[in-house]
Amino acid sequence: MRQFIKSILSFLLLSLVLLLAVVRIPEMLVQRHADFTFQDAPYYLLIGHSHPECAFNDSLINGLKNVAQSGESYFYTYYKTKQLLAQNPSIQLVFIEFTNNQISGSMSDWIWKEKYMDYRYPIYAPFMDLSGNMLLAKHNSNGYVNAVSLSAKENSNRVLRQHYQYATEVGGYKYLVRDKTDSLIIAMNEHPVSHDTLSISEYNLTYLAKTIELCTHFGKDVILIRSPLHDKYPGYFNEDLYKDILTTRYADIPYLDLSRFPLPNQAFGDLEHLNFKGATIFSVWFDTCVLKDGLLQAPDPQKVIDSMMAVLRMEQF
Repeated sequence: MRQFIKSILSFLLLSLVLLLAVVRIPEMLVQRHADFTFQDAPYYLLIGHSHPECAFNDSLINGLKNVAQSGESYFYTYYKTKQLLAQNPSIQLVFIEFTNNQISGSMSDWIWKEKYMDYRYPIYAPFMDLSGNMLLAKHNSNGYVNAVSLSAKENSNRVLRQHYQYATEVGGYKYLVRDKTDSLIIAMNEHPVSHDTLSISEYNLTYLAKTIELCTHFGKDVILIRSPLHDKYPGYFNEDLYKDILTTRYADIPYLDLSRFPLPNQAFGDLEHLNFKGATIFSVWFDTCVLKDGLLQAPDPQKVIDSMMAVLRMEQF
């Protein structure tokens, strides 16, 4: 009986070792060879979720690389940014999207809910530390096990194909064609939107803080930025809480609020995303008036931006 138990334990131990090897060896090889290098040596890096992804057409903004991506929480942004800064010394300033929905309690789902974890974990698992893995396993153990399995498969395929190029896979400007704004406004007037209760995702904000610290560690400047939003964007319901968090937690971090940049309805894909028409107008303005004219070096950039947007608003209407 003792020999039988010993055999079972040996088998289980061997199975565990083999399982770890299947998972970790491909990840270690990917980590060793991963290439996050940008060929155009950008000076500015833009990170965040779908708002900046659709707003900043980096082909129209000199020296800026947009790697924002839809549905991305600060948790995954942190691991992505760490690799990008390590391999792209040309980057000197990082714009981090910070907007209303990123403080919401529902942002925690973007970290460990299955549909987010299944997509992002295989990409960033080779670069994820123990604390990140433990966070995912703690809050969604079944989902984490499935994501690990997907990671083993996808990273094994990456190794077999010798495909280690990440720079084109971690986000970028999204050319959004849709124009649903007018219909959304009509629908909202007929059926007012009910808002969630005010809540905060401390997990998401923890990784925002870690990302800011990471940029500082690499010697990069950081500016928090809020991309253009429609005036009727329902996410403004938590504006007071948003402003409180901004002023109490990030008072020392430069901040540019571009949310009220004046644009017609036809420039929005919906109430929180610019379509390609809006992105073109906004990106040309950002390149010319914010970056090229040296506005970032002004004593109070936001005051200048507010004045410029007021003029644009009068010209538009």
